[in-house]
Amino acid sequence: MMYFKMLSRSKLIALVFLIIVLGLPQFFAFQSLREEYGGVLRVAFMSDMETQNVLYQQSWWSYIVTSMCYDTLVVFDPSIKVTPWLATKWNVSNDGLVWTLEIVKNATWHDGVPLTSEDVAFTFNYIKEKEVAPFISRVEFIDHVEVIDKYTVRFYLSEKSATFLTRTLRSVPILPKHIWGGIEKPEEFKNDKFIGSGMFVFEGRVPEQYIKLKTNEKYWGKKPYVDGVIIKIYKDLDSMIMALRAGEVDVVPWYSPAAVIPDLEADPNIAIDNSPDYYVYITYFNIKKHPLDVKEFRHALAYATDREEIVKTVIGTKYGEPQYSLIASALDFWYNPNLPKYKFNITKAKEILDKLGYIDTNGDGVREDENGKPIELEINPPNYDPVRIRAAQLMQLWWTELGLRVSVVPLDFDTMINKAYVKHDFCMVMVGDGDLDPDYMLSTMCSWEYVEYGMNCMGYNSSLWDQLYREQRVEVDLNKRREIIWKMQEIFADELPMLPLYMQYCTYPYRTDTFIGYVPFPSGIVTDVNPWTWLKVHRVVKPTPTTTPPVTTPTTPTIPMSTPITTPIVTPTPPAAPGLEMWVIGIVVVIIVILAVAIAIRRRK
Repeated sequence: MMYFKMLSRSKLIALVFLIIVLGLPQFFAFQSLREEYGGVLRVAFMSDMETQNVLYQQSWWSYIVTSMCYDTLVVFDPSIKVTPWLATKWNVSNDGLVWTLEIVKNATWHDGVPLTSEDVAFTFNYIKEKEVAPFISRVEFIDHVEVIDKYTVRFYLSEKSATFLTRTLRSVPILPKHIWGGIEKPEEFKNDKFIGSGMFVFEGRVPEQYIKLKTNEKYWGKKPYVDGVIIKIYKDLDSMIMALRAGEVDVVPWYSPAAVIPDLEADPNIAIDNSPDYYVYITYFNIKKHPLDVKEFRHALAYATDREEIVKTVIGTKYGEPQYSLIASALDFWYNPNLPKYKFNITKAKEILDKLGYIDTNGDGVREDENGKPIELEINPPNYDPVRIRAAQLMQLWWTELGLRVSVVPLDFDTMINKAYVKHDFCMVMVGDGDLDPDYMLSTMCSWEYVEYGMNCMGYNSSLWDQLYREQRVEVDLNKRREIIWKMQEIFADELPMLPLYMQYCTYPYRTDTFIGYVPFPSGIVTDVNPWTWLKVHRVVKPTPTTTPPVTTPTTPTIPMSTPITTPIVTPTPPAAPGLEMWVIGIVVVIIVILAVAIAIRRRK
């Protein structure tokens, strides 16, 4: 108070001006930040979770929900570097066989039970003990895991692993021991409560309609801006795009059809991501069925499949690329570019079939095998994906020209996965598959994966492949590991137990007038390996109507296919400060308060 008494009128005015100039921006920046919080993000899915059992999920849609509600020990950051998550730090013995990890000390399960190293050790020991098929390749080299103290856990490996961080610790969801510990048959557990430790809490689900998640207010890490997420299930892509345009959803985590991209781009309230994808869309052959068990027959099918035409007519050359390996070309360090491409050649395909003795002996237009049985093939794409359905129809056209009887039967995803990966009772299925570490795709051809829920639905069995797989997994020198992986891709290109078709860029559309902050990432702004979007996405802070600026569509960084996958990705710019009208009100309030104080002081003389 004495300080105000000593000020002249001119100095008092100058003080007021400084307070306005220096203080109000901070005040309104805080207000802007506060306004970013809240709201429910609406996400469109084209398929429901096929199961809430996180150990036996097979669909990408299920993986996304699990990644939101369950934590792993480490994650990839947007530049594809291993980053601590539940594990805060780790060290490894000189021989690479003993890994000691410390975990966060403030994590709890969604039911309030503390998360400790007991849960971490239990998760890996349980998966190994129960021989959980989808995780076999990720844990088979772990001998056992022990608890050191409440927040320290130690892994003992039977052999070195180049993928221990990048695949095992990154992709295994940590389970609550107090829930899963009493489950004798994990494959039968429904996991209705879906209790994890992740940033979102499972609130409920109406099958084929919606999944409702709320933000975990007790999350151990940085909490999301949004109050929650509601996932709406739509029957097809057209319905999802229509819902986005109508403002019923905020983001569609699926590839935009090339035909509608220009219209979406013309909408000032919609933007489109264009991240590369590591998923390859593949036709898996059941090589336990004849004549798919004949390698040369599979070669003929490859020659009779015009992958460039599929990309050109179905996807668009701006939005996808033909693929020739089980490793995506986007993973350019691991991808072998020197593989045979089986360029489209119907004549050569017919010559191969003639040489095999598969000819049309009765003139009905269909070739018979060596036993006189007509060659009939059935292709099963998922019924929600128009791209795979159209690709299957083109393959049907070309293969019919070969003299084969081909049918295309779209199936709902659950049925397709059950036929291929559980019962192994199928001819061909079309699946998108991949991971940022090539270990996963290589494991799909390992003999031990040919079990119920295993990743090898084809029935491929090769001792050489199994040996090379283990060699690449233990090779910690990146260049030496790449040599092995390139050799495995050469074997793959000759054996062809599956037929790679294409890769699509992640042209995921989203509204820019409701939420922004989506983080570009290989495989898209919304995916099972990208937790950063959930931490960054926030409500748009809208200016007051009197000073509303023109809406601009934020551009998403594009990562060229030739750029290494480790190239850093720029995150979106935060929203602007509030409009001018709030500034005026704030200025007036501050002036009135300070002048009132000054006048009151001067009157006390």
